[in-house]
Amino acid sequence: MISWAMQSGGRSRDLGHNERLAIVARELAVGGSGVFTGSARWLEIGVRANGGVDEQSEALRTVRAIWALDQGFHDDPFSPPAHANDPFRMSLDADDRYNLVHLSSNYTIILPAVGRPRREPYEPNAVNVERLMLSSMGAWINSRGVWEPPNPLTIEEWRQRGTMGRDHYVRVVYKGYLFPFGHRVALIKVSERKFHNGRLGTSAVAGNAAYLRQRMFIIVREPEKNYGGTGLTTSDNHSYDRQMPFRRVRITTLVTPNLDKPEDSDLPNGPGGLLQSLFWPRVGGKDFQFHVIAEDFEGHEIEFTAPLLEYFQ
Repeated sequence: MISWAMQSGGRSRDLGHNERLAIVARELAVGGSGVFTGSARWLEIGVRANGGVDEQSEALRTVRAIWALDQGFHDDPFSPPAHANDPFRMSLDADDRYNLVHLSSNYTIILPAVGRPRREPYEPNAVNVERLMLSSMGAWINSRGVWEPPNPLTIEEWRQRGTMGRDHYVRVVYKGYLFPFGHRVALIKVSERKFHNGRLGTSAVAGNAAYLRQRMFIIVREPEKNYGGTGLTTSDNHSYDRQMPFRRVRITTLVTPNLDKPEDSDLPNGPGGLLQSLFWPRVGGKDFQFHVIAEDFEGHEIEFTAPLLEYFQ
């Protein structure tokens, strides 16, 4: 369950003498068994202007997640929980909800001076909503949030649609990298309700049930990466650049097929050690082979396929 606050334009502001901003905290259970429900505490909200309520303007329909009721949730943005399918696989897990809270409402995060002239405060983006209705029978939701997550937060996009407490479509996009070459990738997790064809394996299933089905795949966001020219050295004054045999590495596999469950990855710390935060992508029980073209410092190209480790936190 996540507590929400709705506000105009994504942040609090003084609307002047003739306008009053109605802000109300709400609770919405997100990700539990593919079901989310609203508590009995909810109010009609919007921006009051000249005695009325404007619910038509898209710019005013935004929400922020202000707290999550997962056990052990805390306000430190730099120690997220591990991904865990507890008690079973769901649309969102505790790590996802932790990300949504901090990315949409934590104004205390300070970004490091990496790639920028100085340390700067992080400005969280609110979640845009087309529809959000809560009742004792469940919630109606159509929402989308987009972020540039600071480390160690990972969610770049969250998209959710649901009706009366039933998820129809949930997409979560995670920021990640391919090891050992460091290409930027995104892990896409899609939970989608689809009608069953009346059979489950060899057994018939009564009715026309619609189950939530989840799949994951990887999109390579940075196909080509260049190396060299950094001038960085080790503690014993050896060049990092000279330790890399390639000056350019290009991955031509831009999208993977649907992957096996990340917890099936055979990492040294045991199956499912870090779940989807660190795993070998596998398809059909075998390591997925990325197609790679590398160029050395003399311009010679080498073409090969190799499994690449995915790191998402």
